[in-house]
Amino acid sequence: MVEKQDVQIIYKLTASASSEGDVEIYTVPGGRNLVVEEISVGFDPETEYDLEVSFYDGIRKVAPTDGVYVGKAIAFNTLRKIVFQEGSKVIVHYKNTNTTTARTAVIEIKGHLEMEK
Repeated sequence: MVEKQDVQIIYKLTASASSEGDVEIYTVPGGRNLVVEEISVGFDPETEYDLEVSFYDGIRKVAPTDGVYVGKAIAFNTLRKIVFQEGSKVIVHYKNTNTTTARTAVIEIKGHLEMEK
């Protein structure tokens, strides 16, 4: 039997001008797997397509499957199952192509933790 526990991860990403990097937003606890069912990225209206966002499980890109999320006053909702094994880190990779202004997006990840009983 599998025990499930709902998980909702909310993260506000603020990328300073001309910055690029990785942010670990969640680490899967030992003895459990994280099953992601939905990833949402909401871009601020002022973003002007300057902020690029993608998701990784360690070094493996998991969303989007091709390219990056980018937008202006728009939210993307990706509905697909992504499994992160115990100890894995959910990593957000970002790049702000604007040279003078910080850009923001709100990230929401929904899913559940699974543990064999």
